[in-house]
Amino acid sequence: MLQLLTIHNFVTIERVEIAFAQGLTVLTGETGAGKSILLDALGLIIGGRAENRFIRAGASQADIHAVFNVSAWEEVQAWLSEREWGNGQECLVRRVLPADAPSRAYINGNPCMVHDLKSLGALLVDIYGQNEHQSLLQREKQYAFLDAAIGITALAEEVKTLAHKGRDVQKELATLSAQQNGSTANQELMRYQLEELESLALEQCDIAALEDEQKQLEQAECCIQAAQMCLDALDNENGGAQQRVQDGITQLKNAASHTVQPMLELLTETSEQIEEAITSIRRYCERLSPDPERLEQLNQRLDTIYRVAHKHRLATDELPALQERLIKDLDALQQVDDKVSDMQHQLDELNALYGQKAQQLSTTRQGQAPAIAQKITDILASLFMAHCTFTIALSARNDADTLPLHGLERIDYAVATAPNQPPHPLAKIASGGELSRIGLAIQIVGSVANCPTIIFDEVDAGIGGGVAEIVGTMLRTLSEHGQVLCVTHLAQVAGKAHHHIAVSKKITDNEVSTHTTALDEDQRIEELARMSGGVELTAQTRAHAKDLLGLPAKKGK
Repeated sequence: MLQLLTIHNFVTIERVEIAFAQGLTVLTGETGAGKSILLDALGLIIGGRAENRFIRAGASQADIHAVFNVSAWEEVQAWLSEREWGNGQECLVRRVLPADAPSRAYINGNPCMVHDLKSLGALLVDIYGQNEHQSLLQREKQYAFLDAAIGITALAEEVKTLAHKGRDVQKELATLSAQQNGSTANQELMRYQLEELESLALEQCDIAALEDEQKQLEQAECCIQAAQMCLDALDNENGGAQQRVQDGITQLKNAASHTVQPMLELLTETSEQIEEAITSIRRYCERLSPDPERLEQLNQRLDTIYRVAHKHRLATDELPALQERLIKDLDALQQVDDKVSDMQHQLDELNALYGQKAQQLSTTRQGQAPAIAQKITDILASLFMAHCTFTIALSARNDADTLPLHGLERIDYAVATAPNQPPHPLAKIASGGELSRIGLAIQIVGSVANCPTIIFDEVDAGIGGGVAEIVGTMLRTLSEHGQVLCVTHLAQVAGKAHHHIAVSKKITDNEVSTHTTALDEDQRIEELARMSGGVELTAQTRAHAKDLLGLPAKKGK
């Protein structure tokens, strides 16, 4: 609820600070004193349009602060917490109107946009009268009022929760489906690439070992040919190096001269080395076994591996990592497919449950709306609006929303202000007083406060006497559910208040200034006497004022 309102340099207000409390608070004063200025200031706090005309003459800027106690309002706390602007006991809202710059706004000290003020303001203050901030004209609030009056608020909240859940699932499903559709072709390519890599059986081979084996097989034939040439040179049928050396040894031995002994020894040693070389070469040739078939297999396999590596622009030793990555990526895509299937199943279940609850809500609304409208019509009759007929029209929605937040039907509040006249939307009602009384009637039938602070302006316009007393009683009853502020000109209404604030103006040196005073009991008697009997106060008007207050009012009951 509104605890404190501080206004500085606003229109005719130089500085005013007003403390508010729970219950019914009335603001009274002569015409032109500045009561509407206070409401204009509150309107700016909850997102109203800022204009230079609001700045007091000669001032550089207007400044408005409002402190709200939100400890009992979870919806407000959730709104603040969501934006990380606090969720404690109090909410401080400030609006600054510089004369030479755009207005500035703050929520709990955090700079914010005007639309933030409007969003928060809709949760904090509800104004009925000739004002743009009328929840009565907001369709979302109309649903809330009707459901509260019928007693199905919990069911309506369940429908809204299901709709939010369904919409969240729809959004996520749409995102996943887009990913799924966009990856179909890529998924097929990845499967082909993985199959190609798996056919290489890379986990069963060592590419470096294959390359070594290939090189050995390729070189085997060449090595054997070279070795065979060496053998032919050293030993063959026509004689070779070995035979010629032996012939030389025989010739030297036949020479029988001691001078050839050194050469004989060298040739003998050479013959032995040639014999060892022949033996070694023959063994080498025996070890080399050319295998053309195996070599062809190796060539084909390595060519395939090289081709795949080249296609992916990778080294051959990077192919196993690519294969592992493809396996993981395909598994992730499969998980998306599985999640899409699961979420579609979840959405189907939510749709079914939503349809069931929304139909239950719709059936109850259709059955009870006429009776609720009649109750409001009856209350309006007691508020000097006997010729008014209030209607609540429920019609099938014609939009494409499959999960509307407020149920299956569109709601329209309308009123006929004269007999035999068709009902018109509430926004078409010209009288702020009539709209205020309609709002009061709806609030009374709903028997629930939808905002911490409810304000009625001109609710007593065009009425008086017993009707005014009824209005005052209704306002006091409504204030039992929260805080109600009312601007009134009638003593019968003001007499029902728990708290009374008088607004006055003072003119000095051609300057008008507005002031407020929280009245005590004696001051209330004087103010009510003024409102009842005019400027000249008499014992009779004071007695009437005391009678209007009564003992329960004095004790704040």
